[in-house]
Amino acid sequence: MDQLISFDGAYPVPVPVRPGDPSKTPVWPLGDKQLTGRDALEAMRASGGTLVGPKPPDGASRKWIWSPAGSAWVEVAKTADDLAAEAEARREALLEAAEGELARRLGADYRHDFGAPVGVKGLQARPADLINWLSVAAACQSAIIAGQPETPVTIRLADNDEVTQGAAETLAVLTAMQTFLSAVYAASWALKDHIRTCPAPELDAVDVTAGVAMRPWPAPA
Repeated sequence: MDQLISFDGAYPVPVPVRPGDPSKTPVWPLGDKQLTGRDALEAMRASGGTLVGPKPPDGASRKWIWSPAGSAWVEVAKTADDLAAEAEARREALLEAAEGELARRLGADYRHDFGAPVGVKGLQARPADLINWLSVAAACQSAIIAGQPETPVTIRLADNDEVTQGAAETLAVLTAMQTFLSAVYAASWALKDHIRTCPAPELDAVDVTAGVAMRPWPAPA
C-alpha cells in the first residue's frame, strides 16, 4: 500500500510514496547527482517545483507527478523514441505471426485433383515430406528418360489411401505441388519484406493471413 507522507503538514494534500516501486519514486536532480524518495520531496518543497517520475513499468504514456498540491498519474506525449520502439515491437510481432502462418500453410495438405474416380485428394507437403517426394520424382524421371512414361508409380495420399498412375502423370502431380509450394514461399517473403519496410502507420493494416496484394497466399491454403 502507499505510504502517506505529510511532511508535518507542509503539504495541503499528503503525498503518496510507494517504497520499492520505481514508477512512483520521486527523483530530484541536484548537480551531477539525484535525490530520491523523501529527500527529493523535501527538495521539491523547498523550491516549490514539481517532480516528474519515470514511466510506469507497463510502458503506458503516463508519468507520476508530485507537487505541493498533491500527486497523480498524468498523460504525457510519446517521444519519437517511444513511437519507434512501439513500431519495432509491432514489426517483430507481425514477423513472428507471418512465420507462424507460413508453417501452418506448409503443414496443411496440398490438394490435387486426380480426376475420376479418385477426385481431389491431399498430399502431405511438410518440409520433411519433400525428401520422400524428391525420391519419387527422381524415379519418375528415370522411367521417362528410359522411354517408359507409363511405368506405374504408387503414391500414398494424406488420408493413407494410395493412387497408382504412370510415371509421367505422377511427375506432373509432383511438379504441380512444387509450383504451389514455391508460390507459398514467395508470398511469405513478400509479406515479410512488406512488414520490414512499410511505414509504421500501415502496420496495423497488415493481415498475415491474407498476405500482400502484390503476392497473396496461393489457394488452396
